[in-house]
Amino acid sequence: MNVAKLNQKELLVQVDVAVQAALRVPELLQAFQSAGIDENKIKVGLTLTKEVTTWQDRQTATANSVRRTQQSFRAAKETINSLYFRHLEAARFLYRDNEEMQYTLQMLGPRQTRYAAWFEQVRTFYNHLDAKALQPFGVPTKEVTEIKKLLEQLAELQVLRNDAKRQAQQTTHYKQMAVNDLRNWFRRFINAAKFACQDNPQLLESMGIVVPANS
Repeated sequence: MNVAKLNQKELLVQVDVAVQAALRVPELLQAFQSAGIDENKIKVGLTLTKEVTTWQDRQTATANSVRRTQQSFRAAKETINSLYFRHLEAARFLYRDNEEMQYTLQMLGPRQTRYAAWFEQVRTFYNHLDAKALQPFGVPTKEVTEIKKLLEQLAELQVLRNDAKRQAQQTTHYKQMAVNDLRNWFRRFINAAKFACQDNPQLLESMGIVVPANS
């Protein structure tokens, strides 16, 4: 068995099979004990397996958290953008002869696409826009007010999204460390099993370790 080539799922299954066999097959357990390996040392594999599955569950949870915060962030940003461009066109017409307001509302030049620059451009627009100014163009005051609130929420969502990503990366790191610990332990465990069963290598078959027929 090449432990290094086992993926995580295969590793968990192989460890469980090997450990359960070592604990439940009397001849195997006796062989281990004769080699100075008691049940507590064998059960270390179960503890390490549980640690891997715990971190896997946490990784799944944090990945779902990233997905939810990303969806909320994207939905809020899309809502803001769809209304912003409509409000921008109305403001451009309203202030078509007012260069000072065009500058203040950052209506001159291209629209920014990179998040930080985009956010600052949009926030500046709404911070300096009179909520009632666009009413004659079919833009309710309430709509402008809601966009301002949504911009505040977007900033909070960005923090939540970034923190969710941090937690996901951290969880993935710890899970991988747990997998490496289990893999290293299993490699040593197999070597110990081969030593313990050197007089009866066919016992290793119970642990899922293929033994050549002439062994």
